[in-house]
Amino acid sequence: MIYTKKKIPLLVAHRGLMARYPENSLEGVEEAMRTGAPYIEFDIQCTADRQLVLFHDADMHRTSGVKGQIFDYRFAQLHNISAGETERFGDRFSGTRIPLLSQLVELAQRYPDNNLLAEIKPQCIAHFGLRPIMEQLFLELEPICSRCTIISFHLPALQYIRERKPGHMCGWVLDGYGKCQQQQAQHLKPELLIGSKLLLAPTTPLWPGPWQWMVYEINDPVLAMRYAAAGIELVETADVASMLKHPLLSG
Repeated sequence: MIYTKKKIPLLVAHRGLMARYPENSLEGVEEAMRTGAPYIEFDIQCTADRQLVLFHDADMHRTSGVKGQIFDYRFAQLHNISAGETERFGDRFSGTRIPLLSQLVELAQRYPDNNLLAEIKPQCIAHFGLRPIMEQLFLELEPICSRCTIISFHLPALQYIRERKPGHMCGWVLDGYGKCQQQQAQHLKPELLIGSKLLLAPTTPLWPGPWQWMVYEINDPVLAMRYAAAGIELVETADVASMLKHPLLSG
């Protein structure tokens, strides 16, 4: 009898270990690194004084409970604002602060075995301009660029990478799955194509190309294995620690 080994997906820690820590916090990112997550994903926005920070929303209210947008605050002002997600965690992480991207880069250098997915948010680019944001991003990610893929919904940002830094890895987060997007992917040739579980089902025919596929947000090990069997190599999850320990995904 011939046994075929099951495909096991590579797990991506979504905004760090966000099931147990505030999203995009250094604590949550470091815990995901400690667990041995193959990939760590984090989001990048920009403050009023042009400091790149780890933050998802443009609006501050959901994670920090204050009015305004991240672009309205200078980085020094953020020292007095918690990013502890009180709606999810109460006061448990009230001392958590929004970190600089440079702090993440410093942290990542202590964990050389993790790959990084740095998502630059479209609102940030729209507010400050494509070129200045991307050039600053290249500069700050330089120490970890060999294992860091810049990802975004913003196709012009990825095209800018191809023009300015053709050796830098990039990934396109898809907002649609049609002929137009397929043609754009074939032109861009990103290292990674990324879709939500609403966009990509395990039965969705995948476009052939030189890229790997990633799906988010998957917290069910059985579903993760179904995606892997369908040809999706990377699965993003909020609770990478639990997923890594599951018998189906532990190898």
